[in-house]
Amino acid sequence: MPAISQTAGTAIGLALGILSVIALTVWGVYEWRRKGRCQLLILVAGSALGFLTSPGLDLVANTKLPPPVAISPNVYRLFELDEPLWVFPTYPLFLALPAYLTFVALDEQWPRRKLWMSIAPIIASNFIGEVFLTRVAGLYWYAGQQPFLVLGASPMWEVVYVTASMLMGALLHFLGRRLRGAAWLLPLPVIGSGFMGFMVVAGWPGMVAVHGEVSQPMVPVLGLASLACCAAILYMISLHLRGPDPLRAPTATAHTAEPGRTGLNRFDSSAGHARHDIHTLRRQMPVDRRLEPIGRTMGRNTKTLQRFLALIESGAIEEALRLMDPKVVIHEAESLPYSGDFQGPEGFVRLAETVFGLATLSLSDVRLLEDGDTVISRSKATFTARATGRVLETEVVELYTFHNGRIIDIDAFYKDTRAVVELLSP
Repeated sequence: MPAISQTAGTAIGLALGILSVIALTVWGVYEWRRKGRCQLLILVAGSALGFLTSPGLDLVANTKLPPPVAISPNVYRLFELDEPLWVFPTYPLFLALPAYLTFVALDEQWPRRKLWMSIAPIIASNFIGEVFLTRVAGLYWYAGQQPFLVLGASPMWEVVYVTASMLMGALLHFLGRRLRGAAWLLPLPVIGSGFMGFMVVAGWPGMVAVHGEVSQPMVPVLGLASLACCAAILYMISLHLRGPDPLRAPTATAHTAEPGRTGLNRFDSSAGHARHDIHTLRRQMPVDRRLEPIGRTMGRNTKTLQRFLALIESGAIEEALRLMDPKVVIHEAESLPYSGDFQGPEGFVRLAETVFGLATLSLSDVRLLEDGDTVISRSKATFTARATGRVLETEVVELYTFHNGRIIDIDAFYKDTRAVVELLSP
């Protein structure tokens, strides 16, 4: 017996669903405007189309719904199953969110642990939400021989739902590598139907338990088989992510900056020091940095560089370092206080720590031009010396060379190198 009336439960479900759609849409607009990523908006729109396959999901999981209430009438019928209005706004939350996190993880090459730490709370919150919808509100229930029902909810199906959504995110990542501009609308119908298909892929043993004529002892076995299928799928997705953090086993550092320069002699090649320096660098990052819009049409390397600059701007240093090749080299002019060649992501940390130890740095009017494996960045840099408070504005041109989609070489050229030296000199 539900703890609250069906009308009250439906109203709460509708309200939470609408709020989640608004939140995801606002986030999607932010991602598109600030990072040039439209995929969350595509997933939200595609999940709306996915509602048309919702009766298919009910059929696969053997969920049953009571007659509708006035505030949520039936709006769609398929497979002789009716779908009420309250289901519609719930789709973006449990379809789009895990899919987008998976897409970003693959696109930015997150460590595996970071993805799992992001997905586990989603599975847990989905289960808690399902307990409310089934046990408290009575908006639906599971019928047939269901494995592992707990408080009216199914942990197995929750894992299957999230796994299917993550498969959709992985598919969007791999199919979208060549998509540009309006071509990103092409996956919309795939998102709508693919979720139901991936649900069958991930949860077919559970479907056999629910719909097949199997003995009772086999039901939990098939439930475990479904979870094993999901684990195998998630493992295969994780193979496309980075394993241990690259700073755990850094490449040897061989920069030519003079010993004793400010900040450089405080670093060594150990992972612990490198990670500590990242946190120090994040605290020193100026909060007033701004990147001007770079344009809607851009090559893959330009998009990677734009994301790299945005991550540096936001202080997400670890994520930015994953866009660098382990053999990256950063070149600075010999006359600068931070002169030399800095090798590896940890070398970039050393260089940035030194620069921001001497001055704050703000970039504006950034313009990017791509030519083959090289992206040229032209920007206006504003240095503010920490020791004196003096300010210098100068133009900077940087050449970013890419290898297999990652930055492998950075060469910086200042329009007035002497002025930079004089500003930063004690």
